[in-house]
Amino acid sequence: MSKLKLYDYIESQNGYKVRLALSNLKVDYDWIQVDLKSHEQKKDWFLKLNPNGKVPTLVDDDFSIWESNAILLYLGRKFAPQITNSLIPQDIKKLGMMLEWITYESTTLSKNIGGARFLTKYMPPERLKKDELDKYKKDSKRNLKIVDEHLSKNNFLAIDYSMADISCYGQIYIAPEGNIDLSEFKNILAWQKRVESQLGYVEMKTGVKV
Repeated sequence: MSKLKLYDYIESQNGYKVRLALSNLKVDYDWIQVDLKSHEQKKDWFLKLNPNGKVPTLVDDDFSIWESNAILLYLGRKFAPQITNSLIPQDIKKLGMMLEWITYESTTLSKNIGGARFLTKYMPPERLKKDELDKYKKDSKRNLKIVDEHLSKNNFLAIDYSMADISCYGQIYIAPEGNIDLSEFKNILAWQKRVESQLGYVEMKTGVKV
C-alpha cells in the first residue's frame, strides 16, 4: 500500500483540518507544500490532481480527492477498522448531526471567519474595505453564537468527538487572526480544550514534515 500524499499549504485552515484528522487517526503520510504565494496551485501538474486549483488535495495511490470535508469523510471511512473511534458516528442521528455541522462549517463559518482572516492577514491595507471586514466579523459572531449555544448542552458537536469537531475546530482556530475575539464564547473555549486533549492533537503549524 502506497503512502498517502497531502498537498497542502502550512497556513491553510482547511489543510489543517486534514492534518489534524490524519494525526488523530495515527496515519502516516507525505506532506507536500504547495506554494500559494507563487500560485503553484494553478500549474498544470497540480490541476491534474485538483482541477479546482486549491489545497488541500489528498492522493491515495491513483485516487485524488479534494474539498477538505470530503477528505475528512474519506479518511474516517478508510481507516475506521484500524481505530477505536472512527470519527464517523454509526448512530444515524449522530451521523446526521456530524453532517449538519460539517456542512455548517463549509457554508457559513468558512465564509465569514475565513473572510475576516483573509482581509486582516493578507489584504494590503490600501485595498482593505473596512465595511466588508466589519460585516464578516459581525456575521462570524452570530455564527459562533449558534455553535456556543449548542456546546452549552453537548461536549462535542455530534455528542461524541467526530469529524464535525475537527472541521469546525480548524476554522474556529484561526478566528483570532481575523481579529475575532472568542473570549465571550465560554462553551467554545471549553470545547477547544476538549479537542486539544484528544490523542494525536497537533497545532496548526506543527506535526508536518516541512
